[in-house]
Amino acid sequence: MPQASKNYLFRFKQFQLRHTASAMKVGTDSLLLGAWAPVTGEEKKLLDIGSGSGILCLMLAQKQPDARITGVEIDELAALESMENIAISPWRDRIHIFCQDICDFNASEKFDFIISNPPFYLHLQPGDIQRSLARHQSALNTGSLFLNINRLLSASGRCCMILPFDQETKYLGAARTVQLFPESIVQVRHRVHAPVRRLLITFGRTEVKVNSRLLTIEEDGNRSPEYNDMMKPYLL
Repeated sequence: MPQASKNYLFRFKQFQLRHTASAMKVGTDSLLLGAWAPVTGEEKKLLDIGSGSGILCLMLAQKQPDARITGVEIDELAALESMENIAISPWRDRIHIFCQDICDFNASEKFDFIISNPPFYLHLQPGDIQRSLARHQSALNTGSLFLNINRLLSASGRCCMILPFDQETKYLGAARTVQLFPESIVQVRHRVHAPVRRLLITFGRTEVKVNSRLLTIEEDGNRSPEYNDMMKPYLL
């Protein structure tokens, strides 16, 4: 994890990020997705659906130096905090945040690449209402998510997201209804003998043979070599 102070200020190699207002705090899921996101350098317009504190926007800006990045976040406090995080970053001129429902968001041009860490808990959990909104399935259901990805994605564009392992069939089915197909799937487990808990998936508009592999986060009490290499550009 990045270094954090008591006021939730996380320090990365090239930027810092505060997330006191965002319902979902910086965690392994967002770090994994941002570090892994398979951009090629050719994509010029990128979109983050549900951008929260701005962590994925900032990681993509570091990774893709010529891209313009848009974040769409429905929660006002989280959107304001992400704007503050971006304002003190080296890429403030290339990232723009919109506070609105993705269903109401329109852009003058389609996006080359879309990233999302979507809501995937199926039932409301007790506690913070903001957190429930950020993670409750009804806030942005699976079908609506893919309808909006399809609407905003360019003809040759791709999208990627991180999902729970046990919801693979549901998400792949929803993607197929809008003619989006998996290109690559990374199964993520925490330790060598632990079950797979997460999937990193890239979708494209052409049905191809899926490239699948396994990623282990920790080996012998330390970051695995592959995970360490993924995080090296970002973590102190």
